[in-house]
Amino acid sequence: MPEFDPEKNPVARRFGAREQPYSFTVPSDTRRLYISAGGGSGGFASNAGIIDSIPSGAPGRGGRMSGVVRVNAGEVLTINVGKGANGNQPGAGFISGGKGGDRGEGGGGSNGGGGGAASGVWRGVDALIIAGGGGGAGGAGNATVAQGGRGGNGGHGGRAPTSNGAPGGYGAMGTHTADFAKGGRGGVFKVGENGSAGSSANGHAGGGGGGGGGYNSGEGGEGYRNPNGAKATDGGGGGGGGSNFAQPGSSSVNTYLTDYNSPQSSDGFVVINSLGNCVKINWMGKPNEFYLAVAKESQLQVPAYLYDYNGDASLQWHIIWAAAPNSDSCLIASLLSGLNLGSMTAAEGQVVQMSEMPASWRVEWVDRRNSICKLVSRANEALVLAVNPRYEARHQTPVTLMAYQNAPAFHWKLEPLGL
Repeated sequence: MPEFDPEKNPVARRFGAREQPYSFTVPSDTRRLYISAGGGSGGFASNAGIIDSIPSGAPGRGGRMSGVVRVNAGEVLTINVGKGANGNQPGAGFISGGKGGDRGEGGGGSNGGGGGAASGVWRGVDALIIAGGGGGAGGAGNATVAQGGRGGNGGHGGRAPTSNGAPGGYGAMGTHTADFAKGGRGGVFKVGENGSAGSSANGHAGGGGGGGGGYNSGEGGEGYRNPNGAKATDGGGGGGGGSNFAQPGSSSVNTYLTDYNSPQSSDGFVVINSLGNCVKINWMGKPNEFYLAVAKESQLQVPAYLYDYNGDASLQWHIIWAAAPNSDSCLIASLLSGLNLGSMTAAEGQVVQMSEMPASWRVEWVDRRNSICKLVSRANEALVLAVNPRYEARHQTPVTLMAYQNAPAFHWKLEPLGL
């Protein structure tokens, strides 16, 4: 039977995007931290959308990086959280994205989207974890003059440890041309440099997307420049994504992509958790098949649901006990977002990610030897965390608050992660 003891210095901190760095002091008796970071997404092309049925490209999503890193008790770490791009303006941050390229002076095309900024944690000048920003979307060429070309997609931030981000997509050819506007390369610029700007176009063509910031930042995409500029109607190339990075020797490293919400890009985030009482939460309705999860983003009110366990931080949780001796009350914090599991009301309904709150759950053991419990809402102790038996259990079946029934659908197993 695993034990879940009160932690001396529990940490579950979430840092949102801003241009100024944060400082974080490592608690005493702490030698390792679990860090999750997401880069800002690339920008949509300005003047974007459908231009006589010719769309601009899609922006690249920010990279996401998480893992256990070694730290020293009492040391001060620097946290930089990058912003997503805003149209052709790059995401701002310690490692910014590049500006989107200007559309052709003939008008009608779209400016390329800017690149997203990177997010990460540093010890002095040495990076511990970095998540690259997404590349900006390539702008569409003007279709009112002749056949316009679609803008290329921005490249995503790096998807593997120390990998380059994905390259941007090529812009599509317009009429009167025989070439494509090239997408930017992912993660090609030196450590610490910002993503490069997309190049400008001529004629009626779309501008290139800006590169995403990263451990190695992305290259801006081309805006197509035709020697016969007045006739250029090509789409611009997408910007390349920035690369991810994890300090050598880090463990439990995994990498995915952040989500973004069209039509606005998403900012980056950084989450820091201590390692005590870190668990995956198995649903007893189908033991060893489905686990408690949240969407792979850091937003408030993102819903909780069932998912098969794949080692991602969106399925990993930190049990933080209340300070009172022998308390059975706790917070359940996401290792991905640093936000706490909760409900918008004290009535039956969907369970979502919430901001800081008093201890919101009570653990009542059903079979302590096997770590099986019911999770009782402190806001209304007649309700527990459950999956409605009316639903067919599958990926992303929602998790709700319901009146307790003595059935497996109302029970959970707390399985230590062993980080």
